[in-house]
Amino acid sequence: MTSLAPPDRSNERSGPGSPFAVLLPVGPGDLEKSRLIDLLSSLFHYEDQCRVAILISDRDDSLLPGIQELLPSECHVEELKNPRQKKGEGWSDGLSTATLAGLRHLAREEELEERRWPRCEFAVRLDTDSLIVGPFARQVGEFLDGHPEVGLAGTFRAYPSGEARVKDHVKPMLDGWIQPATLLRSLPRLLRQEVSVANLGHTLRRRGLLAKAERNGYRRGEYIQGGGYAIAGTLWRRLREVPEADDPLLFLFSKVGEDVSATVLCYACGLRAADFNRPGEVFGVVSVGLPDTPAALEASGYAVIHSVKTAERQREEDIREYFRGRRHASIR
Repeated sequence: MTSLAPPDRSNERSGPGSPFAVLLPVGPGDLEKSRLIDLLSSLFHYEDQCRVAILISDRDDSLLPGIQELLPSECHVEELKNPRQKKGEGWSDGLSTATLAGLRHLAREEELEERRWPRCEFAVRLDTDSLIVGPFARQVGEFLDGHPEVGLAGTFRAYPSGEARVKDHVKPMLDGWIQPATLLRSLPRLLRQEVSVANLGHTLRRRGLLAKAERNGYRRGEYIQGGGYAIAGTLWRRLREVPEADDPLLFLFSKVGEDVSATVLCYACGLRAADFNRPGEVFGVVSVGLPDTPAALEASGYAVIHSVKTAERQREEDIREYFRGRRHASIR
């Protein structure tokens, strides 16, 4: 990407757009909560269409003290405990289970006669090392309206630079979901009570989910990049058609990240993933670090960036301070 002078977007908001939800898994520690506060501050500076923020927590303490005052009155906040109860790996099993819990929560809420928040057209799945640097609700809503077959939008088959995105390491992990040897290895552990019958059930349901996704066009190993992507409301509304998703611990001990499990779930619902990450679009998202300098990302029109904590060229706090300064410029 070429570095351009950043436009003044400090006071820009999306204006009338699609109401949306935010799904945000949060881990333990003071640093994690500090990152969450900065992320929410950036979100509500640029967006007034968020109707519910769902925090899926792996913490012993509540996140709500110090958080609720950040949210505008029209935005509801929900704090859920991660159903995994600290079992499995936090990065893979934890995030996968948290994301499924958030989607199931959205789906259940819409089935109630008296909803606590208005119907959301989409959700954004964010990590605490993501940051909002511009408005996005109108743009994401229009993209999903124009592509009703899309369930996930972000960084998928190409990086923001346009370079093809090939991830060879995931396919062998998913192969393990369906290989008979995986089940055979579980039987002795089951007899020794090292794994439970329930865990074996999760494994069998994941096999069924993957088979369903592949019948709908999923290419084993592909996945939307985590850290920042949009989830169409159609996806969680179709969860009732995917009985495997009734299992809240479906992805426990799956050993894959939530971006992989969410993509498999997306295709199992009969939808597909899509790129929405070129300059002028929303998601300046890569796995490690940032795809360009903060000023260049802002000049390119991105609104959601990831990851600020692993950027090679700048310290996390410097990146956060840069964008904090851009936000504060509008209220001086």
